[in-house]
Amino acid sequence: MSVKKQILFFLLSLPIIFSVFISFSKAHRDTASATVSDATHNYVSACRLADNIFVCNEPRSYFEVFSSVEVHTARRNNYGRRISPYDDVFRSVAEREGLDWRLLSAIAYHESRFMPHVISHSGARGIMQIMPVVARNFDVPVESITDTETNVMLAAWLLKAIENAMRLPANLPDHDRIGIIVGCYNAGIGHISDARRLARKYGRCADTWRDVAHFLRLKSYPEYYCDEVVRSGAYASGRQTSAFVRNVLEQYEDYRILAYIGLPGG
Repeated sequence: MSVKKQILFFLLSLPIIFSVFISFSKAHRDTASATVSDATHNYVSACRLADNIFVCNEPRSYFEVFSSVEVHTARRNNYGRRISPYDDVFRSVAEREGLDWRLLSAIAYHESRFMPHVISHSGARGIMQIMPVVARNFDVPVESITDTETNVMLAAWLLKAIENAMRLPANLPDHDRIGIIVGCYNAGIGHISDARRLARKYGRCADTWRDVAHFLRLKSYPEYYCDEVVRSGAYASGRQTSAFVRNVLEQYEDYRILAYIGLPGG
């Protein structure tokens, strides 16, 4: 670790160390334990952000970075030592379907903020924002979508169907594999497949989410969505899908880190 990063970690840790010290000095064990959990969340996120600070053209100040950390960790919830009120549902479905329940949780957070009765303007429903056509494709009654376990189950089936349809290389890094699958979940297989074909045509990697996202954003321009390799037409929401995937990947990383430090979500 570089000297600059070590100094930055130390500075980022000062407010955290101070808050933990104050909590223990009050001799309230439960409150102190909760503070340690919050502090650990902050420190883990701070470390990840610090890894990227020196890549920027103009490194930010300590105060700018700590402000970003506070925003980044604002995703913490009020469910105590649980990710959401539906942890048991996510765990049960994920175990049956061979998926990581923390990935399902990360998608749910950014789809609905764990609100099971949300209906989008496009008709997507429930905690995983499932479209009625998805239920019909899996021979599930549309009226069942509002049931949380059914909603999560349909999302799991859809993720597995996407992975099978995309035929991604077995040795693909998780970041790229999950990025492409979650991109399909948000934008549809057709638009992501178009972006992959464009990537190949222009000499980029069709199995790298960064390159696929680049051409997905370009699909809002006629010179790209009119290309002979494009089959699903224009896509004007490439930036939104890129942001959605980025947020899900970050949230998933948060939940995975919790497993290593013994906090909720492991």
